Amino acid sequence: MFCILGEERTEGAVGTKTIWLLLLLALISPHNVCQGVLVKQEKRLVLVPLGQSADIPCNQDQSTHFPMSWYQQNQGEGLKLMVYSSGAGDQNMEKEFGERWSLNRSDVYNSVLTLKEAKMEDAAQYICASSITDTDMGPAAATKPSALCQGIVVTQEKKQLTVNPGDSVALPCHHDDKSGTYDTMLWYQQKSGGALMVLAVSIGKNDSTIEEQFRDTWTMERPDIENSVLSRGNVAPQDSAMYYCAVRKHRHGG
Repeated sequence: MFCILGEERTEGAVGTKTIWLLLLLALISPHNVCQGVLVKQEKRLVLVPLGQSADIPCNQDQSTHFPMSWYQQNQGEGLKLMVYSSGAGDQNMEKEFGERWSLNRSDVYNSVLTLKEAKMEDAAQYICASSITDTDMGPAAATKPSALCQGIVVTQEKKQLTVNPGDSVALPCHHDDKSGTYDTMLWYQQKSGGALMVLAVSIGKNDSTIEEQFRDTWTMERPDIENSVLSRGNVAPQDSAMYYCAVRKHRHGG
């Protein structure tokens, strides 16, 4: 979890007023975390005065993962694609972000998202993603991440849960694609300072596969294509983490 705090000062007879701007960064590799790619960021906390610039770096460790993307998610809203890079030196910034945002893709492993003249409207969650090309033929084969740029909204109703050890917990997730195209839903766990780990995968209604290390404690229900519920009984302190839900097209045959 990455946050930027911005500061706005108003000088006057009554003193100084401070307003804090909060940006959160999450990271996700929705297509290939299960294949061992690690997406990470070094910086955990950056203080940025409003009106100033900020750099948000992201790193992934696979030479075949040419595409990298950044998304913005405002509170209570779906994900918005900000910028897509098909390889080193490439950036395709969405129009609404082009004025104050830029991306530096120095090589296939790294990207830096840069904000200039920070404003209160920039308070949001920022998500870095890495994926492999559909044909494994290099950056020329890469396409924009369709699950998000085509307007599929993934919603996790519960933003924060506080439970006691021994309690049960259920985490619902919903997406709004009614065509059945995005039939695969995934759940990820990320502990503080740790890598993103696949917890469960479902490729369709009533299907779920729990990763081996979570099978004794977690379950996933998929009552229909648009919904899933991740559940855990007898919650333990080591379950304290961030949990992410993602959706993508099922890649038939592999």
